[in-house]
Amino acid sequence: MQAADLRAVNGEWYAQTSPCDVVCGACQEVPEVDRTSEYFIARCVEQSCQLVDLRDDYADCTSDDDCFLRDGSSCCEECDGSDYIAVSSLAFASELACPENICPACASPAPEGLSAQCNTETHRCDKVQD
Repeated sequence: MQAADLRAVNGEWYAQTSPCDVVCGACQEVPEVDRTSEYFIARCVEQSCQLVDLRDDYADCTSDDDCFLRDGSSCCEECDGSDYIAVSSLAFASELACPENICPACASPAPEGLSAQCNTETHRCDKVQD
């Protein structure tokens, strides 16, 4: 998935204006290491929804030590052991205007066979299959 495939919208407005009675079949399962949709978030900038790819500003690296996995891209880690992102900074969470002390006290399970490494060609953290 690429940014060109997505659009940032106000969730409350969309829920009120979008017909939600479309029935779709199940999507084909994508391996964790190939998933990219969790890197895209919507952020309000000057009263307009903007699409942000976390890999552009929050995954810069020079070595593997700069990179780590996080369970999801919302304010709180999801603690469900899926949809990991490889990043070098969590500054995006503070930019989402997340309320303080709302995250549940849980721990994400260690991802089996998945790690975050610095891609030496792009200087960006990537999820890799061990």
